Amino acid sequence: MGKSFDVNHIIDLISSENKEKILQGLEEVEKNVNFIPTGTIEDVISTLFFIDLGDHPEMIEVKEKATKVLSKFGKNVIAYCIKNLAETDLKAALDYARVLGIIGKDALDPLLDEYQNTTCGDTRSFILYAISKIKDKYVTKSLPLIISETSSQNDEIRDTATRTLGKIFENIDKKDIDPILFETAYNILINRIGDFKAPIRAKALRSLGKLAKSDLINQKQKNQLKVICKRILGEDEKYEWDRAFIVRKEAKDILNHI
Repeated sequence: MGKSFDVNHIIDLISSENKEKILQGLEEVEKNVNFIPTGTIEDVISTLFFIDLGDHPEMIEVKEKATKVLSKFGKNVIAYCIKNLAETDLKAALDYARVLGIIGKDALDPLLDEYQNTTCGDTRSFILYAISKIKDKYVTKSLPLIISETSSQNDEIRDTATRTLGKIFENIDKKDIDPILFETAYNILINRIGDFKAPIRAKALRSLGKLAKSDLINQKQKNQLKVICKRILGEDEKYEWDRAFIVRKEAKDILNHI
């Protein structure tokens, strides 16, 4: 393999139930990532994604390290991670999505292809979540899809797409945003404030708050957002306040920043 080290010893360390041994094994993988053939260690590392932090809160460092180390394999693990988005449980799927997000722009096209090839709502939600983690201007290629899915009939897809819009705009420069797409996205988020699901209304406001804090919206849009937030908080007697605290909380946060 070009370097002398014991892969089986590394696997034994990662397979241990001892936190320090697991971290030692992951460190060895990270140091030798260029010498480990694809397919040798991915399954071993990803077993750590199934750790239930509710039962083992002390393992949070292990899960975070495992996500980081698996992402070091870059393009070589993209197909593996995407495949597992559809074939695993919620805890692990989120970690596979995070790995893809860390890998970044190289993962975007495969993610978009998989989105078109699957009809599974859960898998599509995980793909949108992965896209939200990509911090590269190339991610703007996904905007037409994300904008469209904020109107999905699937509550989870609509929820994740609404959140993802805010994350995308938070992570790119204003000059990299197509003005027409941005205007469309802004108006979509305004519409989502009227969603019948409180968590989606809250995410729409949070995304709008990210636009405001990043100075992406103009003064007219800021004024519109102020009016809406005051209505949500019950400061306009003509309108009933939003009964969901999570929605009012986001509205208050926006008013504190614009």
